[in-house]
Amino acid sequence: MTEASQESEDRASTGFFTSCVRSTSKWVLQLSDIVVVAVGAIALFAFAARFSWAADLCCQFRVQLLMFLAPATIVYWVGRRGGIAWWVLMCTVANLLPVLPYVVPKANANATPHGQVTRVMMLNLLKGNKHYDDVIGYLQEHDPDIFIALEADQEWTEGLRPIRSSYPHRHIVDDRGTSSIAVYSQLPFDGVDVHYSTRRKLPSLDLRFTIDQQPIHVFATHPYVPLTLETARMRNEQLEEIAYLMNHAGSRILLGDLNCTPWSPYFADLIEGTGMTPAGHGRGLRPTWYRRARAYGPLRQTWVFALKLDHMLLSDDLTVVDHRIGPCLGSDHRPVMVDFTRKNVAR
Repeated sequence: MTEASQESEDRASTGFFTSCVRSTSKWVLQLSDIVVVAVGAIALFAFAARFSWAADLCCQFRVQLLMFLAPATIVYWVGRRGGIAWWVLMCTVANLLPVLPYVVPKANANATPHGQVTRVMMLNLLKGNKHYDDVIGYLQEHDPDIFIALEADQEWTEGLRPIRSSYPHRHIVDDRGTSSIAVYSQLPFDGVDVHYSTRRKLPSLDLRFTIDQQPIHVFATHPYVPLTLETARMRNEQLEEIAYLMNHAGSRILLGDLNCTPWSPYFADLIEGTGMTPAGHGRGLRPTWYRRARAYGPLRQTWVFALKLDHMLLSDDLTVVDHRIGPCLGSDHRPVMVDFTRKNVAR
């Protein structure tokens, strides 16, 4: 083979390789454009959650959407991708707005207590979870005045028997499986009412206490998981009923695994209907529910497979002194704990 023919063959080979690289790069870029546009469309579609069950499901994943859209915005603007860069920026900003109240630090987020400080803890125990000692140890470590346990079936009632000496006041609705609710309190009850949702008769508790010589209502509830259109409607109806009940309650706290993230319009309706404030506002964006599959490795403890489903809301006459999300205690949910006091307590 002559030197000229060898050079010609090398050029042909190099040209073919370069052509393949360019073709592959163009295909990858086009595919990236399609994915980015699609994810942005999902983020905007989520704003139709009030009118579509599918959109309501999408809006629960705003943090995950942000985890994709925020870096995509940087990449597309650095790459000067024109119209798509503007599209992804718009979708990112729109998706960020509902999350901001939790992300932006709140001035004096943890207030200095002036009156009696009361600690309330809530945990969805998870039916079938056997980590009794972990839960008992966490309770003994943090010593809440009131502990409310969801999915507290008969096995959990027996498993938590060792804490009864520390919590002499108890009320347990334990005959409804995953809808069971158990209350363990160091404070005496002034009264307990059980309200059942209209359609499926799921229990919610209205607990009345006297704290700092003033009455207060603590509502505990656990609506359906909105995995179908029908169960989504039942969840929304139960939240509406709770909001109506709480409107006449004076000082009040609402807590529960609401199976609803703060970015849902139905959560916004609950805030508006009760005039209450989430304890987590301005105190960090931490999830309370994690997908527990081991196959996901270290990612299973990140926002990739997590949602903020467990909430505490307080009326305006109460001030949050401290707010915490606890560790894994065998459940897919984490304990939520709030220390609160009354505002302007006369001493």
